[in-house]
Amino acid sequence: MWVIHEDILLSMPDTAPLPPNGKRVDLPGDFLTNPRAYKIEGGAIVKRTPTDVKASKPKPILTADEVLRVRAAIEKGVI
Repeated sequence: MWVIHEDILLSMPDTAPLPPNGKRVDLPGDFLTNPRAYKIEGGAIVKRTPTDVKASKPKPILTADEVLRVRAAIEKGVI
């Protein structure tokens, strides 16, 4: 079962008791294939707007140039 508790979406066994103030919810049909298209807001699963989706994309930890430099260092045996 899926539960929203304090605006956090949790997956719990069906036999588990609901946490205090928890609410059992059904996932939208495409949630598992595209979870980033949704957010939890006001105790419900809400579809993000296109601007929300763009703003919420994760930032890469390394730039492409940094990745190339790390690979080159590995090849040279520096790291």
